Amino acid sequence: MIINKLSEILGRKKLKIADVIKDTGITRPTLTSLYYGQSTGINFNTLNKLCKYLNIETGDIFKFYDIDIKSIDLSFAHAAEFGNEIATPAYVVYNATVLFEQSSIKPLMCTIQITPCNYRLINIDIALTLTESEFSQIFPLDIKEIILHKITSSAYNYFVRDNDEKTDIDKVSVSYALKRNAGSDLKN
Repeated sequence: MIINKLSEILGRKKLKIADVIKDTGITRPTLTSLYYGQSTGINFNTLNKLCKYLNIETGDIFKFYDIDIKSIDLSFAHAAEFGNEIATPAYVVYNATVLFEQSSIKPLMCTIQITPCNYRLINIDIALTLTESEFSQIFPLDIKEIILHKITSSAYNYFVRDNDEKTDIDKVSVSYALKRNAGSDLKN
């Protein structure tokens, strides 16, 4: 897995996307997708412009970790209905298993609750079965956010697929919790 650190670099240098676009000529869609880690590749010319402008090397923007997600398998666990004529459930719970390409990494298990708040907003709550220390022993900190983002995206897509005629979502609120250590709450 290759981690893109552009947003971190711009934050450290207190630079805005608009400033980089203006000063480098890189297009907004290109820079925005790089900034948010949504890009699946980068043109060498773009990389060259960024390195010159930010006075950094390519290795400062990208970091490689030998961790690759093979699949995220979701299964329906249960749902609660509102108890009236509203077709959208009060909440839906899925069990998820994250499988990795590397056989040395055990599957990551979690429970996902999706709660429609109104016709335009849903909350996605992810509860992982690892404690903070267990998670950090397996995964570098950089990977944590990416794994959680991929779990969130999978859950969102699964929910929308199951409720496609009933949902027109503008906003998604996400929270996650790692398993508690004795006496501590690690919810973010």
